[in-house]
Parts: sequence; structure tokens; C-alpha cells
Amino acid sequence: MIRLDISSNISRVKLELRGVAQDIQDKAVVRALNRAGEQTMTEASREIRGSYNIKAAVLRRQMRLQRANRGRLTATVRVYGKRIPLSEFSPSRTRHGVTV
Repeated sequence: MIRLDISSNISRVKLELRGVAQDIQDKAVVRALNRAGEQTMTEASREIRGSYNIKAAVLRRQMRLQRANRGRLTATVRVYGKRIPLSEFSPSRTRHGVTV
């Protein structure tokens, strides 16, 4: 089982940005959340590929990032459990058959 823990210090960041216009604060928070979501997808892909011999492009098709916007300050990474064909796990032919 793969487990990723993500923590946030958004309240501290908002305190530091209180002298900046609200419009700019909102943009900064949205960009930070979206970047964190992208980095989460990258780290999850690395962890999964460390356990399984599978290409990153195959994993990216299974993952979706729902990006944050000003109306919804949440970035969500979803991994769909669709079946992945064995041919995507870099099979190799041996004398005794095929290994994955």
C-alpha cells in the first residue's frame, strides 16, 4: 500500500500576505494549490513506479488533477482503478515464458 501525507501551512502564508491586495492573495493561493497538486501527482507516480515496472505515461492516464480556482480553494488528485494491461508493465521474454 502506498501512502502519501501532505500538510499545509496556508494560514501562516495568509498572515504573511495580509499587506498584499486580496486579488493578488487569491491568485497566489490558487497557484500554490495547483502546483502542490501537480507535485503530488509526480511524487505518487514515482512511488508507484518504484514498486511496479510501469511507465509514467500509463500512470498519468489513471490520475486526474481537479485544479483549484478562486471559487474553490481545493486541489484534488484522483487515481482511478481501471485495469492496466500486462503489456504496459514492460514484459520481457525468457526461455520459460514471459516475465512482468
